[in-house]
Amino acid sequence: MIIFGVLLGGIIGVWIRWYLMTFSARLMDDIQQSYQEIFPQMPPHFYALQATLSPIKCGHFFTYFFSGGSVFLLLFLGIDDWQLALLCGIYCCLLYSIATVDWHYQLISPTVCRLLLSLGLLSAWYQISPLSLDAVMTSVSIGFTSFYGLYYLSKWYYQYEALGRGDYWLMGGLSSFVAWQYLPLLVLVACISGLLYVGVNAIKGRKVTSIPFAPFLCFAGLIMGLWSLLHPTQLA
Repeated sequence: MIIFGVLLGGIIGVWIRWYLMTFSARLMDDIQQSYQEIFPQMPPHFYALQATLSPIKCGHFFTYFFSGGSVFLLLFLGIDDWQLALLCGIYCCLLYSIATVDWHYQLISPTVCRLLLSLGLLSAWYQISPLSLDAVMTSVSIGFTSFYGLYYLSKWYYQYEALGRGDYWLMGGLSSFVAWQYLPLLVLVACISGLLYVGVNAIKGRKVTSIPFAPFLCFAGLIMGLWSLLHPTQLA
């Protein structure tokens, strides 16, 4: 099982590399295809956007393979239940992908967030996660609807999107791994880490006008999610 985990982690690491490197090209292809379906008689006029969405520079193929394999190796050695170790590994990889894309482009893929949500629901359904399915459904309902309402409330108050649509999908995915009682703590950790980032940059003389929120949500979700998965007795 350890060998299987290392190989699977390496394959997932390679997938992450491919996903990050091709994200901008796949996004532009989707936009152009959608535009041509809606306006078939008019050619698209936004090819210049390809220059702004430059591909993410990733390391070597083997760097991601060995990094993914190392993460899964540590999880399989440290967790007795191989299914739980596999769940934690995939959870970490999905969060890394979401955070990296949002850091570079300030975009969150709802598809990956739904994949994260599906992973949390399936793990509860098959009793791999310590959270019951009822607890996961309750947490997802609270996390998703609160950010969904916050999105429209901030849009109405500020007259622009202070939060993106991807943020409430991300919160829904994170909520499937964290009990609803700890969702306020998750948001608090994300906000504090974001403020610390701005404070450090201010000390260094760097002016930060806007920052993507997903990397800090993913950081908080990584801490709270792994804690919930590995310390189920603390959820009572």
